[in-house]
Amino acid sequence: MTNKNTKKKKVMHVVECFGGGVLQSVAKLCHFTKDDFDIIVTHSRREQTPDDYARYYPDNVVFEPWHAVRNISPKDEIKSIIHLRKIVKKHKPDVLHLHSSKAGAIGRLAFPFGGGMKVIYTPRAYGFLQLNLSKKKQFIYRFLEKTLGYTKHITVACGMGEHKLAQEIARKSDVICNSISLEYLDKTAGQRKLNDNFTVVTSGRICYQKNYPLFVEIARAFEGKGVDFIWVGGEAPSDIALPKNMKVTGWVAHDESVKIMASAHIYVQTSLWEGLSLTVLEAMGLGLPVVLSGAVGNAEMIDEGKDGFICNDLSKYIKAIDSLKEDGDLRHSLGKNARAKIEKDYNNESCAVAWKKMYEG
Repeated sequence: MTNKNTKKKKVMHVVECFGGGVLQSVAKLCHFTKDDFDIIVTHSRREQTPDDYARYYPDNVVFEPWHAVRNISPKDEIKSIIHLRKIVKKHKPDVLHLHSSKAGAIGRLAFPFGGGMKVIYTPRAYGFLQLNLSKKKQFIYRFLEKTLGYTKHITVACGMGEHKLAQEIARKSDVICNSISLEYLDKTAGQRKLNDNFTVVTSGRICYQKNYPLFVEIARAFEGKGVDFIWVGGEAPSDIALPKNMKVTGWVAHDESVKIMASAHIYVQTSLWEGLSLTVLEAMGLGLPVVLSGAVGNAEMIDEGKDGFICNDLSKYIKAIDSLKEDGDLRHSLGKNARAKIEKDYNNESCAVAWKKMYEG
């Protein structure tokens, strides 16, 4: 706890992709540290940024709008750099924490020598992992990360897989894994009552990264077999017909998302790349067996056959879901082990201590 007679350090979070899991992750860091630091959140807006985003944050957080856009444009990047430097000059933070690739690039270009601050960069899935990019663009993005890796900062990965990549790229790196509150999950989920039909759930934006078409194909393979599929979040694209056993909820409040997951039998994720997915952590924390793609952030979470399965094609997903549908003891065992892993290694308490130490150091 900070001494009352000691002036608190200022921590400024900088985030361009202000929505979804990143918004929630930054909010969590603010709650961890609200009593020990003065906090500023410098952010842009995206289509998935909720209008009431401030309700996720502590009351003492100061919000600063920031000119930053998703697409790469030299003119806009220069504007973003100039604007960020003005915001930093206004607030004079002791710690500048950059979240995700775009903010990480802009922030390190704006302050390549640190600017008298401790600069932290958390990639939350490196940009060069995007499989919808050409090989040339992937190479350029990796080259840029490698180049910016020489600036005065520390890369703090959100998972072990991301940390392994950071060690290859950044001059200095560490890892503080994403975490969740089991107390919140248990309180929100209440007494779990599973759906009558065997239910497979996933959660996230509907975008290329999340591989929505594969999830639809998996659901279609179980059509007429007493298995329901639910995609929580996003809007179903009109060009892909849904099988009769699948529904898309659209955007729902976080509490409602947790309740929907808690009523399902297993959690499936088909992502092409990830940092370390909070929804995967939540599903495991709820005691759901998980069937995940082999993306960087997913693979580190699974002890194959002990707390879940890793799958990389349609047939393997079908086989894993079939085995879990037919074997209640296997579901119970995997779910119990998944919950135990979260309790041990991905709980908010240890994560909060680590971030306070990181900001103070």
